[in-house]
Amino acid sequence: MLDNVQLARNGEGVRKRFGMDIYEMAFYLSRATADAKQAIALPGPKQLRFVAQRRLGGGMLGTALLNGMRKNLPAGQEAFYLPYIGEIVKIFKTEPDIREGQTFRIDLLPNRGTHFYIDDKLKGKPIQASGFNEAVLGIWLGRRPVDVDLKRNLLAGAA
Repeated sequence: MLDNVQLARNGEGVRKRFGMDIYEMAFYLSRATADAKQAIALPGPKQLRFVAQRRLGGGMLGTALLNGMRKNLPAGQEAFYLPYIGEIVKIFKTEPDIREGQTFRIDLLPNRGTHFYIDDKLKGKPIQASGFNEAVLGIWLGRRPVDVDLKRNLLAGAA
C-alpha cells in the first residue's frame, strides 16, 4: 500500500554489471503491464525496491543513477533536470556505504514527488519537479536502460 493505493509487484530482477550482482530490484504499480511506456505513464503511485547484493559506495550509486537518467532524458531536457539530478547524488552520499543486504527504495508519488529511502528512512527532501518521476523510471525502463535483461524482468509480471 502506497499513498492509499494497493500496489502489485509488476516484476523483479537483478542488476548485473561485469557479471556481478549489484542489487535485486522489484517494481510495484497499481496495474500490471508488460509495456514500458505504459508503465511509466500509468497514473498513480509507483515504487522501486532494492536490496544491495554487494557493498556499494553511496556516492557511486547516486552517480550511477544520475548517468542512467541522463541517457534516457528527451533531447534538450537535461538542463531542466540537472539541479534535481544532482540532488540524487547528494541523497545517496548521506550514506557512505550501502552494505550487502541493505535495502533502499524510491517512492514515486503523483503531485508529491520522488522520495528516496535507505533502510526505510527518508533521505533528503522529496524532489518535486514536473516529469521527474517519469525520468527516474527511465533509468530502468527507458529506451536505453541500465540493464536490458533487468528491464525485461521488471515488466515480466504482466506477461
